[in-house]
Amino acid sequence: MSRVFSEDYEFLIGNNKRLLDPRSPAIQWWNKVLLAASLVSLFLDPLFVYILETPAMECIDIGTSLEVVLTTLRTLADIFYGIQIYVCFRTAFVAPSS
Repeated sequence: MSRVFSEDYEFLIGNNKRLLDPRSPAIQWWNKVLLAASLVSLFLDPLFVYILETPAMECIDIGTSLEVVLTTLRTLADIFYGIQIYVCFRTAFVAPSS
């Protein structure tokens, strides 16, 4: 029963360096970075509609500079999501009852 309380939680995390403490400043900072990446991707996705250009008297063309910028930013956001998956697998779980 003593393993439920938070004072013993520090001892468990201290012995296992591969687990991350969910209350640590690094994890709190990472959650803010992930929130920013989520907001960026939320506002980038509708901009993919504007990649198509229609110059006067021509067929539909793809705006190459906008395409490169949007794809690069969206790829960076996807990399943050991949890192988040790794961080989630390494973060310890604290039961709500504790």
